[in-house]
Parts: sequence; C-alpha cells; structure tokens
Amino acid sequence: ITLHTAIESIAPEAASTSGRILRGEELIAEISLMFSHIDKNLAGKQFPEENFVFTDMFKSLLTGLT
Repeated sequence: ITLHTAIESIAPEAASTSGRILRGEELIAEISLMFSHIDKNLAGKQFPEENFVFTDMFKSLLTGLT
C-alpha cells in the first residue's frame, strides 16, 4: 500500500488537500478535502449546517472509535 498526499493550496482562511491510496498499481481510494477557518471575525454571519463536517451525526460515528 502506497499513500500519496498533497497540500493543493493554503491560506489563513482555508486550505485544500488531496490524497490517493494505491495497492501496487491499483488505485483503491482518492480524496479531495477542503478545510476552512471560521472565527469571531465572521460573527453574526449565518452558515448552513451542511457546510460543516463535524455535525452531530458525524460526531456520533466517531464515538465508537475512541
């Protein structure tokens, strides 16, 4: 198994990454991921719940892993 990762872009407010997993020559997984930073400078702005990874449903999936 070979893992390949890259930081595609990085800025104070956001970053994007990518990754691939290979078994020999076979691609078995691929991901593109964006991270954003929301702080008190954006206070008062509304952001939809679906824009966040760590929703209650996602947190409940992690509960069994700790």
